[in-house]
Amino acid sequence: MKYCILIVILLMVGLSLWSVSFSHNPPAVLNLDEVTELRLQVVDGIEQISKGYVFWRVTSTKKWKKETLRLEYTGSQWFIASIPRLPNPYNGVEYYFEFELGNGIVITSPELQPEEYAYKIQSANKTGRLEKAFVRVSDEADITSDDGYIVAISWYEIMNAIDLSSLRLIVNGKDVTNRATVTQAALTYREDRPQPGMITAFITAKLKDGTSVHSPTWVANVSQGKKRFVLPFDYYGNFNVTTNYYGSSADSSAFTYGDPRDDASSSLDLYGSYGILDLKTNLFVSSLEKTNKQPVNRYTIGLSIPYIDVVAGDYSPDFGHFTIRNRNVRGLFASLHSPALTLSWSHGEMVRKTTSSFLDGDSLRHTGTFRQEAIAARIQLGTDHGYILAFNAVRNRDIKSSLDLDDYRYFAYDGSGAVIDTVYTVLPQDNAV
Repeated sequence: MKYCILIVILLMVGLSLWSVSFSHNPPAVLNLDEVTELRLQVVDGIEQISKGYVFWRVTSTKKWKKETLRLEYTGSQWFIASIPRLPNPYNGVEYYFEFELGNGIVITSPELQPEEYAYKIQSANKTGRLEKAFVRVSDEADITSDDGYIVAISWYEIMNAIDLSSLRLIVNGKDVTNRATVTQAALTYREDRPQPGMITAFITAKLKDGTSVHSPTWVANVSQGKKRFVLPFDYYGNFNVTTNYYGSSADSSAFTYGDPRDDASSSLDLYGSYGILDLKTNLFVSSLEKTNKQPVNRYTIGLSIPYIDVVAGDYSPDFGHFTIRNRNVRGLFASLHSPALTLSWSHGEMVRKTTSSFLDGDSLRHTGTFRQEAIAARIQLGTDHGYILAFNAVRNRDIKSSLDLDDYRYFAYDGSGAVIDTVYTVLPQDNAV
């Protein structure tokens, strides 16, 4: 019995070693065509977190999209992520957080069945009570893109109670009231070339006594007509420029922390969507970039469609602890994924510092480490929130052409100046990726 108690105590102590607790309040509403910021506080155990993500989707859709969490500032307990502006999330958005700890354990918030019990944000447009006096007069539920989309709505029963100045018509998440024809008791709106797919429409308004009301959501299905339709391209992003200037003490004996060098950098993050295709571009350029030193610049271009992701440039694939993980590979990454099977492939260079020098007596010695080519593949059965069986295959090899001979070779001479030996040198500590 005492052994059982001891085992339980040890398990409790072990679990407490990676105890992490969160505090998160979902935003009150989802504002259409605006970026929605999510904030999560790590109350305890933030030092154990190696990386975090938020997975989100429009409610009632199938595909989860992934955004990386970032600290609000160095030393902060708050993680921040953004849900991009959405043109038509009339059902709202649901999301959950995922964190990977330094020991490889993955935890989520909500903790149990996060996809089923995800956090939810409702659309900001529907507030107040449902008003059944709003009646759709037009009844075309199935049309083609050649026919045009028409919605006609009447509110005769509350004609004298409604405040017309507060009335808003929301079509596919956008306020189109200024393009509609509004009378005392009715409204009409037309689109000559609607986009194929589902169109949603509803009305919000206030009564003269201040009560907020809204109509039901009316849905129409638009099929492709004979005339070709060009899908709209939605995009958003940000561009930043940063400079650092360091002053120095005139006292040569003064202690200096680190290597304070003046520098400048710029970054560009651009995201876009075209139908089912999602695009992203992340660029970071710094004046600290030096040939054969640890690379500072980062270039990433990626695209994804349902079940397929492709990334070119700098990427950190995660193929497990004993293969490739948390290593920057500059090349190509592709993933074919489904709920039960994932196939991943990565090919590129391990970017790292490749030259170094040190004083050996009165001589300056050069050492070098080759850049490495990395090829990896992974087959995974199961999901990240359940049982996983995976097989990895990895090959790493040096790229000899990445260094000149003088970077890792020097000659030894005798007293007369004759060459007596050729020395090839590498320093393992320079292999940092």
